[in-house]
Amino acid sequence: MRLIFRYDDFGATGVEAFLPIDRAVFATFTSLGVPLVVGVTPFMADVVDDPECQMFHELADDQERRALLAEGLTRGWQLALHGFRHLAAMHGKRTEFAGQPFDVQQAMINGAKEAVQTLFPGYPLQVFIPPWNSFDRQTLECLKNAGFKILCAGPHTEAGEVEGVTVVPSLLTIRQFVSIVRSYSLEALTSLLERSTLIVTFHVYELTGGKERYSIPLAEFQDVLRLVVEAGVPVDVFNNNQQTVNFQPARQFLLRLHRLSVGDGWLEGVLNLFLKRCSQQ
Repeated sequence: MRLIFRYDDFGATGVEAFLPIDRAVFATFTSLGVPLVVGVTPFMADVVDDPECQMFHELADDQERRALLAEGLTRGWQLALHGFRHLAAMHGKRTEFAGQPFDVQQAMINGAKEAVQTLFPGYPLQVFIPPWNSFDRQTLECLKNAGFKILCAGPHTEAGEVEGVTVVPSLLTIRQFVSIVRSYSLEALTSLLERSTLIVTFHVYELTGGKERYSIPLAEFQDVLRLVVEAGVPVDVFNNNQQTVNFQPARQFLLRLHRLSVGDGWLEGVLNLFLKRCSQQ
């Protein structure tokens, strides 16, 4: 098993409580020598679900976050583009790209890439993470035009080569990953995945330790990450020769996981829900 950790929504924000968590996440990965894929949104919308939002937070204006990421990049971390403004294109539909005209998508991708490369010159930007994991075939064509090699989306995305872009799925959230490690063990997960790569996605708001169903305490994630390092599980970033055969489809992974004795009611429910959704794809 090989792990890739994907940190989405990195950018300037109006939520002051998020900066200490960003600092702690970056410090943890740095101290443990673990690489991180950082999904950068250069012009983060203040209210991402509101298509009429007119307030945006520019990463260019956030000197501390730019410095945090610049330090990580010197340690072999990977720069990824996570949309333009992370702004829903329409009410009731969480997507910034899918369904948008080709020219609009191309302009957003080109503009976002230019903005991020200006902030972090000298580092390749060839990985794209669509906000809400939502994209369409035109998105892939635009990405190819802009020089992107890899698109990483959500658990229901099928790995493959499309429009000259390698498409790979992220199967687990951070809470799901921590629950699986706690319920089974890293050894069981490694045996289950064999030579496959598992991408774990997380966001700053998931580490607040609040009562939300998706939230876990930062300290708990730090403990599990230390277990990963102590067990010698390889943690990596994407490479341009990514083999899609190394990414298990969500249904195959979940069916294999479901056969194990769980003993975690919350995780059992998550697995059953995923299996139901996968069967409808």
